[in-house]
Amino acid sequence: MKIKTIFPLAIVPVLLSLAGCQKGGGSSEILATVGGEPITVDQFNNYLGVKGSARVVLQGQVVELPVSDTLAFQAMQDLVSRTILTQMAKEGGVLPSKEDVDKELKFQEELDPNFMNNYQRRGMTVGQIRDEIRFSLIQEGLITKGIKVSDEEVDAWLKRNPEASVKPAAVELSWILATTDVKKTQADQALKAGQKFEEVAVKFSQAPNAAIMKGKYLPDRGPLPINQMTPNLRTPIETTPEGGDTPWIKFTEGWAKFHVDKKTAAEPIKLTDARKESVRRNLAIQRGNKANDLRKTLIEKLRTSEVVVRRESLKEAWKNFSTLLQKQAEQAAEQASGSQSK
Repeated sequence: MKIKTIFPLAIVPVLLSLAGCQKGGGSSEILATVGGEPITVDQFNNYLGVKGSARVVLQGQVVELPVSDTLAFQAMQDLVSRTILTQMAKEGGVLPSKEDVDKELKFQEELDPNFMNNYQRRGMTVGQIRDEIRFSLIQEGLITKGIKVSDEEVDAWLKRNPEASVKPAAVELSWILATTDVKKTQADQALKAGQKFEEVAVKFSQAPNAAIMKGKYLPDRGPLPINQMTPNLRTPIETTPEGGDTPWIKFTEGWAKFHVDKKTAAEPIKLTDARKESVRRNLAIQRGNKANDLRKTLIEKLRTSEVVVRRESLKEAWKNFSTLLQKQAEQAAEQASGSQSK
């Protein structure tokens, strides 16, 4: 199970704060060095705040897309939303304690022993993972408040959904992305000459960070369930044996060739108490989403809460956003009034 996180107002969630920041908001901490030349945390934060695009996974493909607002403004929206949801949880008596977070962490590790490792591979610290778990519990508590799911209902759902008791077949991949015919030809010639797929990917792939990742495809996600892949990728992956290469597959940004590093067959999952509890909680969330429109409540809270933006570069953006929220509320009220008068 992945950490369940709602970002109601953002496309790309971002962490803007790093350890080591000094009072006054600045930091001369060295984030990295390139040929001996330092990159500071200040430079990182300043660039991240105005970055106009982001790499995202779209239908199983890593693509660079423009963002609708600056990442700094999106991050501020996220943090304001999180703060309001936390306040709502406190008022509603569902704010998780430290002990609740400890218990949830153990529960997630019961479901998946690699739970912590999977998130740490993405660069998250233990503290950040705990923060995400806490926020996930906040959302779940608000959504499922007053919702009950019985053991009988869990058993009935499992009977109707036998695939839930099977761990799907998974695969680990390397890949080469070629945006031009020239790159495709170069890669093909190198592979035919006997070069290892990893070496060819590092040298010729045009995928973001191909050299750093040594050609690995979404390595931070661990083994990829084959049944969750898009049809254009799933079919060649299923028919390619472990250690083999797929043909070139048409992707959004060009053509991709995959090497099947490892395949894991589907296998039954032992139906433990933790897995039954996971089903119960997911059923409660499904029902809660129908009964409690958390997004609608959050938008209304955002509209009515006093939010004071102190950074000059973000004041105008927040003012425009507040105006948009007000207009949406007025339109919703007019529509509701119109439907009642009919």
